[in-house]
Amino acid sequence: LAVYQDGVRMNEAFGDTVNWDVLPSNAIGSLNLVPGSNPLFGLDALGGALSIRTKDGFTAPGGRGSVRAGSFGRYDIGAESGGRRGAFGYYLAGSLTSEDGWRDHSPSTVRKLFGDAGWRGTDSQVNISFTGASNDLTANGPAPEELLDEDYEAVFTYPDETDNDVAMLAVKLQGRRDYGQLDGVAYYRSSASRTFNGDALDVDDDETYDSEFPAINNRSHTRTQSAGFTGQLSRRKPLAGRDNNLVIGAGLDTAATRFDFNSEWAYLTDDRGTIASGTFD
Repeated sequence: LAVYQDGVRMNEAFGDTVNWDVLPSNAIGSLNLVPGSNPLFGLDALGGALSIRTKDGFTAPGGRGSVRAGSFGRYDIGAESGGRRGAFGYYLAGSLTSEDGWRDHSPSTVRKLFGDAGWRGTDSQVNISFTGASNDLTANGPAPEELLDEDYEAVFTYPDETDNDVAMLAVKLQGRRDYGQLDGVAYYRSSASRTFNGDALDVDDDETYDSEFPAINNRSHTRTQSAGFTGQLSRRKPLAGRDNNLVIGAGLDTAATRFDFNSEWAYLTDDRGTIASGTFD
């Protein structure tokens, strides 16, 4: 699935993954799902494309807020505010979600922020937006049935954490002239993802293993710097006495990714958490 936010491709260059935890849901103005494979949407669009349009001060004036709470220590706070003065408009939205998780050792915290500053003239419009997120997610893996029979909330080993940090700046332009309408967007995005997975050592029955370490900590760190732009010229005027719809567009996305990984021998606690040893494989 190819995902676009205000014309900016949100699929990461490293694996075409999408960080769905980045954009505050209260900042979404509309969603457009385009089914089927279409080469216009670039790589990873065999399942279709999702186009997300955000709010701005011209389309979403006023302020709104919400507070929700639930089981397992869960709470969710969201707020947004938008407005305009003359040709200028602003919009700001943010949300904070936190929970302990229904399983042991499974807390998660999601922090998201979106802002937009815009100018709108008679035939032109300019928007500058910022999208930021700093999220700590826990997703412990499956547990043996025998363990769940004793305690359904138990996890086999922990931790299993993913920390995502994203910051994106985008500029969107739109102008109408005698020769047609020109649309363009340029962006820069910096993203970082850290994972920490503590596991009991997986040893086959027929293997001989005499290490003092019964567990291992696997860590990864992925950093990506990406930038790009797209432009489109559309013209709807009769040509040779016939209706005509001309669209010309081009886009460029570029990125550099660094990926690091290491494994560290570890000890197990009584409830199968891992303790670092300082010895790396």
